[in-house]
Amino acid sequence: MASKTPDDRKKTIGDYIYDEERWLNKQQLVGDCLLWTGPLHRQGYGFINGWKTTGDSCNITTHRLAMMIELGRNLDRKEFVIHKCANPNCVNPLHLTVGDYTSKKQNNGRT
Repeated sequence: MASKTPDDRKKTIGDYIYDEERWLNKQQLVGDCLLWTGPLHRQGYGFINGWKTTGDSCNITTHRLAMMIELGRNLDRKEFVIHKCANPNCVNPLHLTVGDYTSKKQNNGRT
């Protein structure tokens, strides 16, 4: 895996490797939301680049990474991370819940 990230900053959660320092430095507390201050998807969701344990680079949405860190595991493709606060760039695990496609639809499509 070719990377400019020092090994002591790399953290693994499931099959995803991310830069912990970057993860922590790109968050800002606004009210009770913990907002991602890094890159945003056009729909307002934060994303961060990292690597699969296979060595392939990839991007992941920050709210999904926040739940993976909170739960200490990968999320299944059928598991959706739903914002309870309706703020798409919030990464506060207290504002997130894991659901399925049905719960996503009941939540007006917000993930």
